[in-house]
Amino acid sequence: MEQTPEYTLPEQTEKLIDSGRYKDAFTLLRRRLTETPLPRALSELSQAESTYRYLLQYYAQGATDPGREGVLADIRSRLLDIADGIDRENSVTDSPQLYYSTLRMCRMHPSDIDTLLKTLVEKNSMMQLSLSAGEYPDTIAPQLEDEEGKLFDTLWTADSIPTESYRRLSEAVNGGTLAFTTSALAIAATGLGLMRFFNRDAILLLCDAASSPDERISARATAVLLIVLSRHAERVAGDQRLIQRLQSLMETENMTKKFRSAVVAAIRTRDTDRVSRKMQRDVIPGLMQMGPDILKRLKEKSEDSSFADLEANPEWEELLHNSGLEEKLRELTEMQTDGADVMMVAFSNLKGFPFFRQIRNWLLPFSSSHSQLKSFRTEGGGSLDTMMTVNGLMCDSDRYSFALSLAGMPESQRKMVQQQMNAQMEQFQEQMKEIEALKSGKGFEEELTRFFRDLYRFHKLFPKRAEFTDPFAAPLDYISIPVIGGLLDTPDLTQPVAEFYFKRGYHAEALPMLKRLADTASDTPHIWEKIGYCHEKQPEGWKDAIEAYMKAQLFNPDSRWISRRLGMCYRRSGDYRNAADYIRMAMPTDNAYDRALTLLLADTLADGGKWDEALNELYRVDYETPGDGETLRRMAKCAMHTRQFDKAESWISSIPTIDLSEEDHRMAGHIAMLKGDIPSAIANYRLTVRRNDDKREWKKQILADMPMLESLGASRREMQLLLESIAYTLE
Repeated sequence: MEQTPEYTLPEQTEKLIDSGRYKDAFTLLRRRLTETPLPRALSELSQAESTYRYLLQYYAQGATDPGREGVLADIRSRLLDIADGIDRENSVTDSPQLYYSTLRMCRMHPSDIDTLLKTLVEKNSMMQLSLSAGEYPDTIAPQLEDEEGKLFDTLWTADSIPTESYRRLSEAVNGGTLAFTTSALAIAATGLGLMRFFNRDAILLLCDAASSPDERISARATAVLLIVLSRHAERVAGDQRLIQRLQSLMETENMTKKFRSAVVAAIRTRDTDRVSRKMQRDVIPGLMQMGPDILKRLKEKSEDSSFADLEANPEWEELLHNSGLEEKLRELTEMQTDGADVMMVAFSNLKGFPFFRQIRNWLLPFSSSHSQLKSFRTEGGGSLDTMMTVNGLMCDSDRYSFALSLAGMPESQRKMVQQQMNAQMEQFQEQMKEIEALKSGKGFEEELTRFFRDLYRFHKLFPKRAEFTDPFAAPLDYISIPVIGGLLDTPDLTQPVAEFYFKRGYHAEALPMLKRLADTASDTPHIWEKIGYCHEKQPEGWKDAIEAYMKAQLFNPDSRWISRRLGMCYRRSGDYRNAADYIRMAMPTDNAYDRALTLLLADTLADGGKWDEALNELYRVDYETPGDGETLRRMAKCAMHTRQFDKAESWISSIPTIDLSEEDHRMAGHIAMLKGDIPSAIANYRLTVRRNDDKREWKKQILADMPMLESLGASRREMQLLLESIAYTLE
């Protein structure tokens, strides 16, 4: 069976295995190995097939084999490993992708993990000695960074790394032998490699790192492990060694809590795009528009005034309130309090430095000792260094962006920034002591947040990001993760995740979470209301929404909100009778006036052909708010359909000329036509003609209403003559 273009070899192999066609999978891989030879792969394939033959013999003899499923899962894993290897070899020769070009370089200049570890430990010791002596190691620092780069590329491409090397790397990461920066890069590189190809040894390394006593290493490994396991859930489920390791990992103290924190951090990070769009679309343009007014008021107050004076200026609050920004800023403040990333917009344009051409630097923990921050170290002063290393202010890649921006400033500007920071540093340090006291014990969560934000910036801003699988492109399916998913599928996590999705408008993502809660939560009525609302927001979801709202109404039969939503859903379905009934149920019980609901009821009655009833509702609207163009437009339409042409003409002509739309002129033409006032009909129809209307859209739109006009007594023949008359006048 030949590989088809729409499926990669691993995908095709997986489809054969999952359909029970192991023999065809062996045949396919053996054929492909003759075209793309791999060391030891043919013997591994033969061993796997031999195991499969023995399994079939036992089965054919009727023997009981309790370990059969485990053997099949192991064979499946081995076949997919071989398919991955063939797939990689087919691309490594000439693929222009960064992964394969890096793999080619690693093969040309191979680096042994054990040798790299030894060199990294030596270089880091020399660097720390120099720094402790108050001297910057100008020679050692770049060498250390180069060695870290070799380790990163080796682990990212993961080209035939022995299991024993992974074990020694794990010992170095968890034992504190390596510097934190080096360990963090090793974890990030392992994760990037796993997002491309499955690797059992790499996942075991992450499991070890996740249980590290160093909270920073544990946080990064947990974050990567969560993403990787979600991507390879099926393959992990069939790997007994990994299952056993995950079971052992989850027995570690607080590990379930750590994965819960990682899930929340990942979900919040995915919300960054929405927050950035809101700032770019609503907040920043509004502030820019307010800028001249603010400066004007400052100058009127004093020549020495600055933006800092606005903090205690009531006019600032007045400006915000009048501009409509107050509510938007309040919402952004609330989102930031909830953990939203509001810094993405500010730093997204500061990723063009050569520093960020290297993948590893996007995921590198911040250190002012980096060789490319010489100006920052020598002239930035201790205040800036303190600002950059304080927890919670910025993620690491943003810190590098800020530091590199300062390093590139003219000396005078850089010194000015330093002076301003020195002036505020004493107060800032006092504030940070209070903040750090409140955040005591939250180092794991903060490291999680920083790492996820770094990872998000890489996948959204790196020039060649399209070559990488973006873990933020789709909702995180953490429940499907073997072993871990079952421990996380509890109301105490599902509830906040569902609420977060619902509150932020991710209705499709909130829906399955809410359904899980519906059977277990005590707040069942409100959950069914939210389920209904989420269905309502989906294309053609009104049917499921009605079912959910009906369940919610059983618990709260007097809810006007539920009645209104049911009315809206029935209206979308075309069931205008039920829609009108539920909208009436949503009306205020004290007969108070609700303009929006009354208009909705009138529109629903009109859509259902109840023109007289619709007009009666509109009379009240016109009484409460006389002369409103939207109401008059509706009244004219209802009057026309009830053959009250004089009233229709009076109401449509009462709309101010400046507010008349093309549709209004068309309706006025219809009314005149039905009255037999041909000159007025022609005059109104002509106002619907647009410039350069070569396709005569004006005529098509008028004729589209012809069935309705005929039902009201119009003659198709007369309409044809009328349109012909207009056509001649347009020549």
